[in-house]
Amino acid sequence: MLNIYLRLLRNVQHLVTKFIYIAVLPFIMIVHLNETYLLNYLIAIATSIIIAIGLKMPILPEKPRRFSWTNSAIFPTPIIAIGLLAICFSINFLWIYNGMVLAIIMGLVSALFVKYLFYHVFPNPPEVKEEVNE
Repeated sequence: MLNIYLRLLRNVQHLVTKFIYIAVLPFIMIVHLNETYLLNYLIAIATSIIIAIGLKMPILPEKPRRFSWTNSAIFPTPIIAIGLLAICFSINFLWIYNGMVLAIIMGLVSALFVKYLFYHVFPNPPEVKEEVNE
């Protein structure tokens, strides 16, 4: 009888540990995030989207969106902006105003990169033509 309780206790402990790692830990990481970093990420996202729209990029990719390789103001522009900003923050490069000016510059750089250089650095995948054998 004791073996059954011990096995049940181990299973419950395993499930609780999995729940903590999957569901709770990301929220804990967000709570412990510095407020200035979060504000800087939001500034970089907003700046990149506004500048991309100003550069006449489409807001959303063409339909069907799952299979679209079209760059837009929503994707991948802000993702590149927060990635570049995260690289700068990871090496403790904040520059002036606790990184707010850096966030604006990274938003600008990411929008210009996606508009003019993205297809040169990351070309479209080759078209695969399927032959139908009858």
